[in-house]
Amino acid sequence: MLTAKLKDGSLISMADSWSFEQLIEMRKDVLFYCPCCTSELQLKIGLKKQWHFAHKKNALCTIQGEPESLYHLKGKKQLYEWLKNQGVKVALEVYLPLIRQRPDILFKVGSQLYALEYQCSPIDHSQLEKRMRGYEQLGIIPIWIFGGNRLKRLGANIFSIKSFEWYANTIQKSSSPTIHYYCSEQSKWQSLYHTTPYSSTKYLASLIETSPSLFPLSNLLRQPTYSLPSYEHWLFIKKNWRYVQPTPYPSKTQRFFQQLLYYHHLSPSQFPIEAGWPSSSHCLIETSPHIWQSYLLFACLLQKPLHQPITLTSIQACFLRKELHRWLKLRPSYHPSLIEDAILGYVTFLTEIGFLKEISNKPKTYVRQRDLEVPKSTEEAIKLDRQLANLCSDQIFAK
Repeated sequence: MLTAKLKDGSLISMADSWSFEQLIEMRKDVLFYCPCCTSELQLKIGLKKQWHFAHKKNALCTIQGEPESLYHLKGKKQLYEWLKNQGVKVALEVYLPLIRQRPDILFKVGSQLYALEYQCSPIDHSQLEKRMRGYEQLGIIPIWIFGGNRLKRLGANIFSIKSFEWYANTIQKSSSPTIHYYCSEQSKWQSLYHTTPYSSTKYLASLIETSPSLFPLSNLLRQPTYSLPSYEHWLFIKKNWRYVQPTPYPSKTQRFFQQLLYYHHLSPSQFPIEAGWPSSSHCLIETSPHIWQSYLLFACLLQKPLHQPITLTSIQACFLRKELHRWLKLRPSYHPSLIEDAILGYVTFLTEIGFLKEISNKPKTYVRQRDLEVPKSTEEAIKLDRQLANLCSDQIFAK
């Protein structure tokens, strides 16, 4: 930690301007205490590492979380200084006794308090939710910044994002948020915009790197308008799905998908052209969209003859059968009822491409206008995917 309490109750911070000589002298005859548990602390100073306070060996502090790395301490200090330069009221490591939590940084904009959490290591979902509830209890808005050491790039626009990183940024915001990282070694912001998941950990996103001097506080406080990812990028994802070879030891989800397609005399690469597309709220479901959307098409929509009415409620009821939960996975911490939002988003997509037609709004009722477009080969599938992507792009520009 960077702050400690003195015997008279005042606070001392290693984020302030101290010389090495001053701290050497101070350490000789001044005692430092933990602001949370009041146990005695050690002042750690050196010529190369970030100066900080630490509990003595075997000390028990109920507030102390995971051990802070030097990377974390350095970044916390830099973020504190960055906020000071933004001209806001800011305090470092303030202990909040009512909820027994100590955010890395507490700052105020107008009458609103914000807690900035700089997370450089994994955190359990239950612990994350506990912190969220605590801040909500006090009317404090949490902002989660992740260490740049956590940013994992897999391709030009493909990133690996852990579920807790995604959840921390969606619980109070949009379902496709901007996720901010800060690298304390390179002193720069790394922001992922328009994050769109297509598997449990893989996401399409746009990365923008910014120096602290060019990164305004408003970037943290406001979410940019979300738009679906480029269809050109998404075609790359669909192509990968079509070329994936069956594994000898498939998961429950993979085994179910293979059985679903084999029942319809199709190989895994021949899943319908209409399946596997980004749609509103599809990110609430962790299972890849080409799998759950194929199921919805085959098991729910194709069971109804052409031009026969089918309500949204009946589509959702069909999709949410009990056996579904053997293979379908939701993203952690989302309520199962949100699956209905994902279904509505996909049904809306099918309406936009002309597969369905809405004939009534109350209740929402549709008719199927044509049969599925099932490719005869992987090569034909890739060609038809592009044709549909071009159609979707033309519709977007026409709006």
